Amino acid sequence: MTSHVLIIESLPIMRYGLLRFINCESGFTVCGEASDITDVQTIMKECQPDIIITDLSPKMGININFINTITKRFANIPVLVFSAQNEIIFADRCLKAGARGYLMKSESPEEIITALKKILKGGVYVSAQVEHNLLCRFINDPAGIEKPAVDTLSNRELEVFHYLGQGLKAKEMANELNLSVKTIGTHMDRIRKKMNLRNSREVFMHAVQWSTLDLHRESG
Repeated sequence: MTSHVLIIESLPIMRYGLLRFINCESGFTVCGEASDITDVQTIMKECQPDIIITDLSPKMGININFINTITKRFANIPVLVFSAQNEIIFADRCLKAGARGYLMKSESPEEIITALKKILKGGVYVSAQVEHNLLCRFINDPAGIEKPAVDTLSNRELEVFHYLGQGLKAKEMANELNLSVKTIGTHMDRIRKKMNLRNSREVFMHAVQWSTLDLHRESG
């Protein structure tokens, strides 16, 4: 039996590579591809996929809220997130939004097939590091008490906080997230209030520190 795969990927060269690789694998065929969210619903009706592989590209509208929308609308079709975004930061959010797996683009191509097969059998795919972190969080805090301050942020605020930690300026973040500079400022103010920080400089320092710690955990 052949499983039909829909690819949602903003970068043409990455989309082409995925298509070629998956089509060469026995038991899989790519039934459709999309570069942004505008084409997805039409393509979904045309190709009727068994599973979706999607990028995370806020600039193209492919974000955590999009994953939440598509998993609710097409609840019987599992979603695998295939992203360059740090899994330690975004995997948990994507799973909560309804995705059945999270795979970094730095992984080997063979791991894509492993993830697809596991998810199609009803499982959930995450790396050993993400699984460890999730289990530790559950064991140490099963009731969800005393979560880190960053967990209080909305998905959009988390994206802004993440890009801030990467050193992006307001205009650069606005371009990446397809928002206005004014809206970025609004999100920054909400982040400051939710995290109980005094000013934008403290927000920046916390974002850099948080990003550095997460990258350190990932490499460790």
